Amino acid sequence: CYQLVDPTKTTIQGEVYVSHVHSRRIRAIQMDSIGSAAGVGGAGGELAIVGSEDGTASIWRFIMNDSCCLPLRPRLRMGGHRGNRILSVAINTSLNTCATVSAQRCCIFNTSNGRMIRSISPPSEDTSGVFPSVDSSSVNCETKFADTTAICITSSGHIILVCESGFTSSDAAVPRRKMITLELFTLEGIHLASKALEPWRGVPNKITATFDGRGIFV
Repeated sequence: CYQLVDPTKTTIQGEVYVSHVHSRRIRAIQMDSIGSAAGVGGAGGELAIVGSEDGTASIWRFIMNDSCCLPLRPRLRMGGHRGNRILSVAINTSLNTCATVSAQRCCIFNTSNGRMIRSISPPSEDTSGVFPSVDSSSVNCETKFADTTAICITSSGHIILVCESGFTSSDAAVPRRKMITLELFTLEGIHLASKALEPWRGVPNKITATFDGRGIFV
């Protein structure tokens, strides 16, 4: 059951029971305003993207006006992850763009027709200096998108993703090292920057952009 709740009144504005859209449990949900709620006229409402462990995502719409709240209805269903479970989703209605993330792939879609615009793979991390006492040529790195719902599409046309890298050495005496990074891409799939997080921070749970899209809260 999907419910749209007014956080100021803690009342349920609308709900819908979903039986055959996804075959496994829902993993992540994100929403963004449309219509008058987004300041562009017309009937207000919310556009929601839902990611499932069955490897697919769906887009739903809630329409609200002065007299009523129409229930959610499915608009689009998107794949692209070859059955791998979706870890996180993001949507930005002003850019007409949404994204879904599995361990090895981030898919970017057009919210109007569900067409995949492009896909992004985890970037390759630099292995130099990871183990100071070991030659970097003997260090192996495996990078994947982290198992978290943290993701953000900014109004400036960028996407921020969380990656987890595991470093191993051919020297069995050197312990495996894990590193969590924030990765900045353009919506065209160009990798711009990487920021390693201090180990004590752990894995981010949520990323939110500032209004102008020039900064983020993690």
